[in-house]
Amino acid sequence: MVAVEPVETLRERHVHPYTVTLESQALAASFAKDFGGTQDGRQVTVTSNQSLEEIFMDYYGGERRD
Repeated sequence: MVAVEPVETLRERHVHPYTVTLESQALAASFAKDFGGTQDGRQVTVTSNQSLEEIFMDYYGGERRD
């Protein structure tokens, strides 16, 4: 299989933005710092090539469910 697109286009296809709302602004700040996200009050937007489940499993620990 061959993809004929600019590299940037291929990268963008595998990057997903997520906005999550956490229980407190302090927890949101910690989450934003750990994942390079942007914070707006209790909401944090992160961009990742991981699924949202993988992000939370990395952050909180635990096993991934498929």
